[in-house]
Amino acid sequence: MILPDLIIWLAVGYFLFFAVISIGMLRLPNSKPTSTPVKVSVLVACRNEEKDLARCVDALVAQNYPHDLLEIILIDDNSHDRTGEIITDYARNHDFVRGLTTKDAPQSHLQAKARVIAFGATHAAGEWLFIVDADSRVHPDWLSHMLFEVNEDHGLIGGLIMTEEDGYFSVSALEKVSLAYTQPITVGMAGWGLPAICSGPNMAIRKSLYEAYGGLEKVNFNIAEDLALSQIVLESGKKVKFHGSEETIGNLISVPTLKHLFSQQRRWIRGGYERGPDLWVGLTIVFVYHFLYSWILLLGWFFALKATITAFLIKGFIDWMMLSVLKYKMKIPRLLRYWPVMFIYSTAAFIFLPLSLLVSNKIKWKGEGYEVKY
Repeated sequence: MILPDLIIWLAVGYFLFFAVISIGMLRLPNSKPTSTPVKVSVLVACRNEEKDLARCVDALVAQNYPHDLLEIILIDDNSHDRTGEIITDYARNHDFVRGLTTKDAPQSHLQAKARVIAFGATHAAGEWLFIVDADSRVHPDWLSHMLFEVNEDHGLIGGLIMTEEDGYFSVSALEKVSLAYTQPITVGMAGWGLPAICSGPNMAIRKSLYEAYGGLEKVNFNIAEDLALSQIVLESGKKVKFHGSEETIGNLISVPTLKHLFSQQRRWIRGGYERGPDLWVGLTIVFVYHFLYSWILLLGWFFALKATITAFLIKGFIDWMMLSVLKYKMKIPRLLRYWPVMFIYSTAAFIFLPLSLLVSNKIKWKGEGYEVKY
């Protein structure tokens, strides 16, 4: 009777955890346009982004935000395509857009996006440093809503990221359900007053705080600059303002292949373990729990049929409920259609990803650029 009881208790724990998370998402207040706009700088790291960059910058240029308080800084990171030309054109046509190139950046130990963001920050004049990816597109009211109810006590601002739909049977669908499964944890914690991390493609840090800590160059990390910035803020004692409204979502172009998706998620996990005990203890508990639960859903049918059916039904119901709350809260269309995909992918991912990191400790950024070996 030990195995069936263990399976039932794991299922009950799964239900309770994600029920609390779902309630937390509902508790998070909706954002509104700020009544006190301030000077902001938006940093966009660009590496071979000729396909998507115009989409990103057009959305930033079209922000419903005072242009005299807006500075968009586009940084070309040694691109081999027309990215540099596109940046030059935007800077020429808009006086609040600036173009930079990392060819002019000083040598440092930073790599990839972290090096680009750090270089851009040295040229920024805004009170807040907003960071978006070159393959993302934000709502016209994104900046105004991100600054809603932000005061001197806040050091970090964050919002959700979500991939744009590219078909049910696609890598985009897998990346969408991955984000729809993991990000509610952050949103739910924020709803209970416990925000933990912000996503790199959709966040902002107070510039004075960033400079007081010496910038990214002074933080001990290899990858995941978003977690490094979170570390700066948490060590400072400043608060994190996390938003849960459709206006604050960063919509991303999906990664092109399944290989890129696994590489991305491996990088996020390793980055989390760099952050220190405050994050990696929680990550370990989550991964061990889900690893066991996923194996039960896969093999429990042969050893404890009734208990496994119960665990299967509980996961199916709570996943659907969490997805429903996320759809309602963020006004994400057609999200519930991905429920079966999320059920299958989340189960498989929590088996494959931990094992893959045990087999190989090499982390690659976008499949190229740099490699970190732990």
